This record gives sequence, C-alpha cells and structure tokens, in this order.
Amino acid sequence: MNGISPSDLSHSTHSPAVALGPGRSMALDRRRRTMTLLFTLVSVIFLVALLPLSRASAAETSGVNTDGPWIYTRQIDPASESVQDMATTAAIEDNNVWLLLTCNEDRTVTLSFMHVEEFPYPLGNTVSLLLRIDEHPTVSIHPRPVTNRQMSIDRTLSHGLLPLLLDGERSSITIADSRGDTHDYSFVLRPNERALSGIRAKCL
Repeated sequence: MNGISPSDLSHSTHSPAVALGPGRSMALDRRRRTMTLLFTLVSVIFLVALLPLSRASAAETSGVNTDGPWIYTRQIDPASESVQDMATTAAIEDNNVWLLLTCNEDRTVTLSFMHVEEFPYPLGNTVSLLLRIDEHPTVSIHPRPVTNRQMSIDRTLSHGLLPLLLDGERSSITIADSRGDTHDYSFVLRPNERALSGIRAKCL
C-alpha cells in the first residue's frame, strides 16, 4: 500500500468515446463497475490502518471478496496471528461514504463510517449522528471523529448494534456537522451471508 492514497484511487480515468455494440457496451460497463469496486476497497483498507483498534497496516490480507452490496476481507497479524474480519458497504447516495464493520478475535466490534477522501463538511470534536436500522427505533449516537475521513462508534454500543445490522435489510444515518447542517446516507445490508459470516461467528 506504500505510495497509494485514497484520493489517487477514487478518481477514475475516462477513455475517448467509441461506438460499441449493446453486448460489448454492457460487458465494458460491468468491468468498469468491478474495477471501481476493487479500487474503492483498496482505499477503504488503506483507511482501516487509521483505526486505533486495528493493526491492519502490519497485517496480511487473506483475500478480497464481494457479496451483494458488501466487500469483505480478513486480516492476519503476523506477530500475534490474531485475525480481524472486516466488511464494508457503500452509501446509496455517495459511493465515497462507507459503513465499515470490524471484528477481532477478542469479540471487539467497531462500527465506523468513512469517507474515501474526507467528509466535505466540518465534523468538529464531537459528532451528532442518528442511526436507523429497518423499523427499529432511531438511535442517537455521538461517534468519535478519528480523522476527517473516519468516525467510529464506541465498542460497547457497536457490539450492541451488531445483531440489528446482521439481520437488517437497510440502515440509514443522519450526520449533523459542526455548522448544524445535516447529511443523510443509506446503506443496503443484504445479502450478507458470506460477507458477514466471520463477524457473525466470532462477535455475535
């Protein structure tokens, strides 16, 4: 990951337009979407190294996979051989904004919201966030801004929210920035059987 920044990976390059048949055009669109997905995952993994509870920067990645809206991987720390499962899904409104779940062998769960570059509004020292999962009551949360790219929810609350996220169909959040303006994002949570199987087995 040395020398790679999330901003480098989040900008796509465009080739000159050429006339393509319907079949070839659809195949090219699928390939572009796949490449965008993989580039974004690399960006998110790069940002995971910023998590204070993670040693991802020194870890080995066992593989990158997709499952419905999720992309997921497993990190293995070479020194301790501890395993961390990670899964992330992009916001419907902005594919630079991601919901990220991490699960460690000690059953520590961290729920974070991340921007591939940085949130385009001021977050301040504390963030007011409303979290909704399906028809469950709205939860008012004050996640900790780790950087201007990432805010993470307390471990205990993250663990308490995990069953709802694992069983939910959709989640949405409203972030209030330091100016009082609000920003809404929603996330599709299913299918997730493969993507969240490691997290479900270890941390539920």
